[in-house]
Amino acid sequence: EIKELELDIQELKKFLENSTRPKNKDLLQKAILESEKVLSFKNKEKPKPVEKKEKELITEKKESNFKEIKQFGWEQNSNEVKVYITQNMAGVGGLPKESINCSFQKNSFDLKVHGTSNGDQRLRVQPLNKDINPIKSKVRIKSNSLTVVLVKGEAGHWDDLKKKKGGVEKAPEIKDDPQAGIMNLMKNMYEEGDDEMKRMIAKTWTETQQKKDNGQI
Repeated sequence: EIKELELDIQELKKFLENSTRPKNKDLLQKAILESEKVLSFKNKEKPKPVEKKEKELITEKKESNFKEIKQFGWEQNSNEVKVYITQNMAGVGGLPKESINCSFQKNSFDLKVHGTSNGDQRLRVQPLNKDINPIKSKVRIKSNSLTVVLVKGEAGHWDDLKKKKGGVEKAPEIKDDPQAGIMNLMKNMYEEGDDEMKRMIAKTWTETQQKKDNGQI
């Protein structure tokens, strides 16, 4: 139909070029104008599945470029859950704000960090153990770490961070770690210390995690 309209307009324009009578020219110009309006409307409502498919492919490609964040710790009080991410986050505080994005839903969060020294990184937790308040939840950005603050939908205790259908997926809460006292001390020192202290703690944390991964601890 669109192709036919385009051909009709081309033909009308040829008639207009060859027309000499003012009345005929006026009629042809009106016909061309009306036909062009219809063509414009048809083009706007025309579905574009190819373009949509290309956008989907681009999105899928971008999603596949993210490295999964596997190392993190978490703790809670009656109103909040805090998820601490320090490994491979050196210099994250110097990234543009738009490089760090976290989407909060009622039972999930999806953190994406672009341009770190370890490439684009992502932490997605779904479903969470219990519902959160997506509007009040947020991300705190430090020089070399990120903290995802989840505001609980209802005050209370979470057994774990993530929940599975038919069971609960265990994720180590900081307080259950035998080294919890040391971890909390380092966290407080990191938040309150100067840049040199932060660099030292980040280095120590990374080395400890690497030793754990290699089975040395």
